[in-house]
Amino acid sequence: MKSIYERIRKLIFQPKEAWNEIETETITELQLFQNYLIFLIGIPSIFGFLGWLFVGENLFVSLLWAIVIYILTLSGIWLFSRSLSYFAQNFECTLDKINASKIAGYAFTPLLIASVFFVIPPFSWLIILGADSFVVLCLGLSKLIQCPSEKLLGMMISACVTMLIIYLLIVVLAMRICGFSSLLPA
Repeated sequence: MKSIYERIRKLIFQPKEAWNEIETETITELQLFQNYLIFLIGIPSIFGFLGWLFVGENLFVSLLWAIVIYILTLSGIWLFSRSLSYFAQNFECTLDKINASKIAGYAFTPLLIASVFFVIPPFSWLIILGADSFVVLCLGLSKLIQCPSEKLLGMMISACVTMLIIYLLIVVLAMRICGFSSLLPA
């Protein structure tokens, strides 16, 4: 597997080339989580922790945010990979568990990188710059899934909507668990 930095750079700036490499890559689901996602998921966790401290939140609540967002993001990406497998069956497509995990894990990369904006909660809305995740997702689907061409668009739309819902649920659940009513400090 390429270095994490190189993989991130290619997924953001050269996603077609990145997916060509990912397609031929031999990796297990566990290796993907251990060697790539474990580190990348730390970005919203660490920058959110620092951001909440920056706006005057207490250490315990900031630390709680870091732990909760980490666990929810990890779980959300795993859930997203399982939902891709489910959608593939419904759209008469073929997608194995490994490729579903690759698509889910790598598609979240731009969103996770954009979560550096959590460091200043009033600017956390800039995470919208991670919307490139939807392009990465669609390119990954078109590369790693075997699907009738007339069903691929429906599969892509379903995957994009599901990814958005899962990410919003992650953030909203983390905020509720930590007692925040808004990402903007009062």
